[in-house]
Amino acid sequence: HVIQPAGNVLGAENPQVLQLRLRRAAILVVAGEYRLARPEFDALAEAFARTKGPRSDEAVECLRHSAYCRAELGQVDDALLRFSDVLDRISSERGDGTDTALEVRRNIGELQAARNDIDEAERTLRALHNDLVLVKGSDHEDTCYAAELLERLRPVNPG
Repeated sequence: HVIQPAGNVLGAENPQVLQLRLRRAAILVVAGEYRLARPEFDALAEAFARTKGPRSDEAVECLRHSAYCRAELGQVDDALLRFSDVLDRISSERGDGTDTALEVRRNIGELQAARNDIDEAERTLRALHNDLVLVKGSDHEDTCYAAELLERLRPVNPG
């Protein structure tokens, strides 16, 4: 455990200490340890927001990972709130057509569907699909996946 002694010497919000903590949290996610990774990503998002600004890539990415951990843990409402916050921060800086924004919009649509918010999910995914057609073309795998998600929202009932 290098992180604690480094934090004691350099300070908890030292850039190198934050990078070590970020690497450790990412390893926890890869290991499927979402319950352990979630509070670390929350703390890192706050630390990066203080040191680099709330719209910095690092703060936004940590918030996004925090949302992902919540989704994996079944905390759908909390995950949706955080993904919405991520999207607001990304959109205000770079617009909502960037790859990251498009991915976050898909995450939001999937969580709305998981919550059985079919109308909301359909609105989110329809807008996403339309943007993907413009940005990536109708044959792109992301566009096809969004179309597939939309189809699954309203299955056709035989008979």
